[in-house]
Amino acid sequence: MDYHAHIYFEDHEQAFALAFKDQLAADFPQTQVGRFHLRIGPHTQAMFQVAYAQADAAALMAYFDAHIPERSILIHPLIDDVLAAHTTEARWRGPVLPLNIDALPKTA
Repeated sequence: MDYHAHIYFEDHEQAFALAFKDQLAADFPQTQVGRFHLRIGPHTQAMFQVAYAQADAAALMAYFDAHIPERSILIHPLIDDVLAAHTTEARWRGPVLPLNIDALPKTA
């Protein structure tokens, strides 16, 4: 199963976020590092996401612990039910942040 990790930043941390994003992409070229967004979809805070395979999970979590230990990170599986992925199937590292759940598609 593949996963997304959404790594959150304060708006004023954009320069740090972009530098960290570039370094993460260089250190984990097998992942897909997304664009930096101030707000998008259910995410109420600036963030970027990284898509990764289960085989990379332990190394990525250790990297996050070493470089951004107090950062809010939402981790969820890539599954068809996007609402469940961001809620019941998700887990957080660091402080939990509010999500705009109304922005997520509902599955029947």
